[in-house]
Amino acid sequence: MKMSELKKIIREEISMLLEKIDLDLERAIKNNILTAADEDYKKWSSNSKFGTGEPRWKWDLQGGSKFVKIIRDEAGSRSVWGFVAQNDGALAGIPHKKGDVFLAAGYNKPAKHKRGNAFVKQNWKWTGPDYL
Repeated sequence: MKMSELKKIIREEISMLLEKIDLDLERAIKNNILTAADEDYKKWSSNSKFGTGEPRWKWDLQGGSKFVKIIRDEAGSRSVWGFVAQNDGALAGIPHKKGDVFLAAGYNKPAKHKRGNAFVKQNWKWTGPDYL
């Protein structure tokens, strides 16, 4: 095996490790956040002339070193719903706990104040975490 092939394999392995999401956190995101967001859409769309009743998107979770990015993919149009902290830490000097949910400040950056926690059931909006 050539050294360049070996380096490529190692880079791919490292990339896969970095994208791992804690299974308990992933389960909490899917069961508490994504389910609530889909239910919120169903309620909203039943009272709206624009809604179809069922969400028209797929959810995608991308794990990073500090946060899980929640992406809503609607027919190829991708937008960030929000971010979830992978571990205890701090963002802009403000401490947070594992599972804390943040509004997106940009495609790759969470806003600095938490909006809730993925391990706690609450009424998450389909449009994203609430503004403060």
